[in-house]
Amino acid sequence: MATKIAVVGVTGKMGRLLSTALLSHPNVQVHGICRNASKINSDLNSNPNFKAFQASSDDSAALRRGLAGTSACICAYLGDNTLMVDGQKTLIDACIDEKVSRYIASDWSLDFRGLEMGQHPAKDPMKIIQAYLEEKEAEGKIKGVHVINGCFMEVFWAPFVGFVNAGQGKFWYWGTGDEPIELTRYEDAANYTAEVALDPTANGFLSGGLYPDLRCFVFN
Repeated sequence: MATKIAVVGVTGKMGRLLSTALLSHPNVQVHGICRNASKINSDLNSNPNFKAFQASSDDSAALRRGLAGTSACICAYLGDNTLMVDGQKTLIDACIDEKVSRYIASDWSLDFRGLEMGQHPAKDPMKIIQAYLEEKEAEGKIKGVHVINGCFMEVFWAPFVGFVNAGQGKFWYWGTGDEPIELTRYEDAANYTAEVALDPTANGFLSGGLYPDLRCFVFN
């Protein structure tokens, strides 16, 4: 019997990479869920093991149709706090209704557990969803999964981040300059997450080392 994994937000970069990684495994089917199915990558649509579902983030009934029969849900949302908090809570509740056993939150981030609320506002939604999943897990309804890969390498080197100015040949840093920075490519993070999704024992907070063939990098 095929393993069915839901990827929600499948038209985004991470959603496409996740689906591609999952479909590289034999006997895996992907339920790709998004707001506009016409935007799904043609390579995915042509794969017989991929099935598209259209659903907005607040449409629980439509989300449930895409989640039905899947063993894990990977959330690849990227948006404002309403989507990242309310949207994920709606999705988690839909997973519970469809008896999806594991929910992989849209994190792909530094380890935010030590942060206080408001200390790093962009991570506040992740902390809220962590608490929501822990509440539901304590009730025996679902298991939460958080992939901690540091910063995406492609984002870290982007000019808008402010670390590097290639035109000036300059590199800026905070602190002493000796602090390690964890970096992971989008593709490697997607490959790692696909392995996590297919491993029913992989729960909680996970980072490099669980699957040694997948690469994570530390820049120092």
